[in-house]
Parts: sequence; structure tokens; C-alpha cells
Amino acid sequence: MLHRSNAECTVMAITITICNVTGCKGGGHGQARAKPQGEAALTPAERQARYRAALQAGTPAMRYRKPGDRRSRPQRWKDAVAELVEL
Repeated sequence: MLHRSNAECTVMAITITICNVTGCKGGGHGQARAKPQGEAALTPAERQARYRAALQAGTPAMRYRKPGDRRSRPQRWKDAVAELVEL
């Protein structure tokens, strides 16, 4: 039987990441969320004022991903063939 010291066991420890629809724990996956600046959430007026101040300061606006194509695969194929026929 192989016997290891505690130091060797801690080096061989594996980090397990648990993921579900609400996020991941343990692995640091996903986007980091902004830390709240105060104890309470911002009011809509405060949020708008902060947004306008950021625009005036020239900070880049947040860019969101374009929504995915929701057409079925046969429909996308049909559209691609129709576009090639037009050429």
C-alpha cells in the first residue's frame, strides 16, 4: 500500500467546478459582475445620471452579442441556396 504525506495530498487536490443555469462556483467561469458601490441598489435616476456621466467622459459603451440565428437548419440551407442561385 502506498502512503503519502499530507503535503503530497494537498498538492494533488483537484478543484471541482459546479455549474448550473445560475452560474458556476469554484472555477471562476463566466463574467465578473460589477461590485455594488453602496449598500442599496441605484435608483433609475441615479443609474441614468451615471450612464450620462460615463458618456460625457468618453468611456466605451457596453456591447452586447448579436442574437443567434433562430431559423432551423433546413431553413438556413434553403436561404443559402436561394442566395447562391441569385448570384
